[in-house]
Amino acid sequence: KDENYNSFFVNDLDKTEIKNIKKAFFTKNIEKYYPLSNYNVVNINNYYGTYGDCIAVDITDSIRVIDVLVYEEYELDGIVFYHYTQPGLTICVKSKN
Repeated sequence: KDENYNSFFVNDLDKTEIKNIKKAFFTKNIEKYYPLSNYNVVNINNYYGTYGDCIAVDITDSIRVIDVLVYEEYELDGIVFYHYTQPGLTICVKSKN
C-alpha cells in the first residue's frame, strides 16, 4: 500500500503535490512542537478538488490528539463537502515556484 493514498480521491493528486502539502502542514503545525518527527506523520484523508491555484484536502496527523466532528455533508460558501471533518479541511495554495 502506498502511504500517500489514504482515502477518497487522494490518488487524483500528483505525488509531488501530496509531498508538498504534507511538508507544508508539518512545518506549520507540528515541527515546532515535535522536532524529532517528520512529515510522514501527516495523512491526507480526502481530496476535495483543485480550484484554480487552491487544493482542498482533509488533513490529520498521527501525533496530536484532537476531537474531530464528522459531517456526512457540509456546505461552505455554496460548495458541498462530503465526509467533512472539523478540524481537518485545509485549503492549500500551490506554490508559484
